[in-house]
Parts: sequence; C-alpha cells; structure tokens
Amino acid sequence: MIHGFLLMESIPVDKWTVVWVAGGDVTVGNNPYFQLQEDRELVLFDGLQGQQVWTSKMIRLSVAFAFLRDDGYLVLLNGKKDVIWQSFDNPTDTLLPGQRLSTFRTLRAASRNYVLSLYSLYMNVSGQLQLRWESSLIYCTERLSHLNLNAVVTSDGSLQLEAPNSRPIWSVFGEDHNDTVRFRFLRLDVDGNLRLYSWMEGLQRRRSVWQAVENQCNVFATCDQQGICVFNVSGTRFCACSFHHTVQSNSKCLVSYQHDCKSGSVMIEHANIFLYGIYPVRDFISLTSLDKCKSLCLSDPSCTAVTFRNDGSAKCRTMRTRYVSGYSDPSLSATSFVKRCSDPLTTDPIFPLKSPMRAHKESYNICIPCLGMFYCEASSHRASAQKDVEDFGKMILTLVSGIKEVDDVLDWIYKECVEGRPENAVDKRLKDEVDSDEVRLKDEVDSDEVE
Repeated sequence: MIHGFLLMESIPVDKWTVVWVAGGDVTVGNNPYFQLQEDRELVLFDGLQGQQVWTSKMIRLSVAFAFLRDDGYLVLLNGKKDVIWQSFDNPTDTLLPGQRLSTFRTLRAASRNYVLSLYSLYMNVSGQLQLRWESSLIYCTERLSHLNLNAVVTSDGSLQLEAPNSRPIWSVFGEDHNDTVRFRFLRLDVDGNLRLYSWMEGLQRRRSVWQAVENQCNVFATCDQQGICVFNVSGTRFCACSFHHTVQSNSKCLVSYQHDCKSGSVMIEHANIFLYGIYPVRDFISLTSLDKCKSLCLSDPSCTAVTFRNDGSAKCRTMRTRYVSGYSDPSLSATSFVKRCSDPLTTDPIFPLKSPMRAHKESYNICIPCLGMFYCEASSHRASAQKDVEDFGKMILTLVSGIKEVDDVLDWIYKECVEGRPENAVDKRLKDEVDSDEVRLKDEVDSDEVE
C-alpha cells in the first residue's frame, strides 16, 4: 500500500512499496477476504481454510464502517464517522513519516519463503529501541533510558525518540537529511537490519540512507543455517560453510560432529572466526584460557564447538547444538574450535546430535558495533520447552534402517517435520526405496494423531 495518490502517480508501479499488511507476518492462501462482523470486528479470513487469521481487536467498540482513505490508510469508523482504528497506528514492518512506535509495540520483518521471520524491532518500557531475534535475543539497542518515548520518522530524514511533549531527545540522521525528498520510510528488512530509505526521483529508485548495523555480518544469525558470514576481497558479503567437510544435499551448513565417535574426537581450529548457536540459543559462557576452553569441549560429549575471545576478556563460549552460525574477519580477536570425529566414517553424518531436553536458563553477551548511537550487546534469557515427539520417533523407526537409539534423532526429526521437510529424515541410502510423497503422507497422518 503506497501512502498517498501523489506518490502513486510519480513512482512506477514496479517500484511501489508495501508499507502495511493486515496481520503483518501472517500468510494466507488464495481467495482471502475481509468481513466486518456483527460484534464490530474487522476480520481477515483465509479463503481456502475458512479460518480467521487477523482481527482489528476492536471488541466492545462500536465499529460501523471500514474505509480506505485517499491517503492510503485503512480506517474503521463509528456511527458518527469518527476514526476509532487505523492502519497508521498499527505498523507492521514499516514506519512512515509521522507514524509512531510506542512502548511495548513491535515491528516484525516480513516473512521470507513463507517462513515466519524471527527478527523484530521492539520499544521496551525504558524507551529503548531493541533489535531482537526470536523475541528473546537482543542483538542491537540504543542505551537511552527514558519513560514514555515514541520512535518517529521525520519528513526531513531522521529517526527520533520523542518525549510525550514531542520534544526529540535522541536522533539519528540519514545521508540526505534536510534534502528535498518526497517519500521516506523506515523498515525492518528481512535480513534483520533496520534501514531508513529515500526515493530518488532522478534515478527512479529508492536507496538506503541509514542502517542500524553497519556490518551486516554483525546481525545475529544473518546466515541462518548457511554457515558463517564473510566478505570477499571485493567487499561482497556471502555465507561460507567453513566448518563442514562436505557439501550437504539440503544446502544446510551444520556441525558434523556426532557424540558416538568410536575412534575419538578432535578439535579443528578456525582463526578469526566467532561462532554461536542459533537453534536453540543457549550457549554457555565461562572465563578460562584458550587451551582449557578447547579441552572442556573435547571432554564434554554434548559440546559441538567453542569460541575463545582473544581480546583480554578470556571468554569461552560453548555450543551444544549442530545449528551454528557466526562471522569471520581478519581483524577479529577470536579463535573457534569445531569438534569432529577422528574418523568421520565411524558415524553416520546424516544424524545430528541429541540436544538436552531439560529446562534451563542461560545468559551471554555478543558485542556488535552499530551506526547512529546504537549499541549491540546481544543477550538472551530463555528456557527450553519439552516436545512430544513419540510419533515422530515411530516414523523414523518405520523409514530409517540401522537406528537403535531413537532418542538420538528426536530433536532433529522434530525440526525437519515442523518445517515441512519430513523426507530429510530418510536415510539417503534408502532414497531409491522410499517415496517422498509417502513420507509426507505418513507425517500428516502421525501429526493428525498427535493433535
């Protein structure tokens, strides 16, 4: 939805920008429709499933009309034609000039490939803007502390935090601040970075004039399951799988270590690389020496990798998951070690490490530099959840040969199934004997039984 007909006339159709979506990150199928119900709720339905996927949450308010105004905003009116709700007050991933993000409100990045984004921008009670991953890990924030603040994008190209009297008490500015620009907006992009955009009339395109995290590699989990973030000699960013000895068929870059190595384990050193676990986010931090950090992981059956900071902090980060990401830079004062079986053929590399199922709480920090007085010390406090995977275990026993310890694969198969890839659970040696459609059907049947 473009804000204003004047802008729609001056910007080519293929350059139009979506600035508000009903339900934000909610995805619907074909033939969705809106309905203004008798209880005065505006509801979005999925046409295929007939399910309610979004509501304006206006219960007990007298809504009489839904109206799309000439300025591009969707509004709800009462019988007196007063505006009692509008999309302008409920942003999704974008702020337009004049829009406010108030305390406890959130912008969430758009979904990518129909997968719910884990990136969000949140305004906490202390008036701090926080970039978050998976709601609990803060990877970038400004350190100002003040009650009752609003984040506002100005028409002259700045992002401000305003007091209740509209007095700005914190600001960052775009490169074209004070220039004549007809269309500006702030957006939390799908890559987890917060950017301020301007429309360039002469070039007929928009460009980023400010971003919160200067180095995209410093955005938490920017490579997700594709390895670590690096830059080549030309300055182009890409994701590299530096800690895996083979290219996996599903394009994921996972730590290959298995805890049942019959010939023992070794630690492979990676200089100038900082690693961290992403699924789940529960790394353990200790203060020790580099050699001790390495030996602690080697003696811990559940440890898959460690990172030691060579910056004087003596922090040893222990990971207990195969889902590891991070970043690399020649100037980075960190050394990482990834555990691997001495003989990689002694264990089947398609089966991952079992994750501990007990609930616990961990905290840690990742120092990341940001532009515009944003400071990034990523921290997380969370507890793991118990999962009912009995039926998934039955499916594995049915389809995969040679497995005696079902518990060793439960966490992995659960993740593959809930992400819609049950065929990945099949031993690759059986690919000619097992039909992928049959696997999916079996998954659907088992899932229905669980429900």
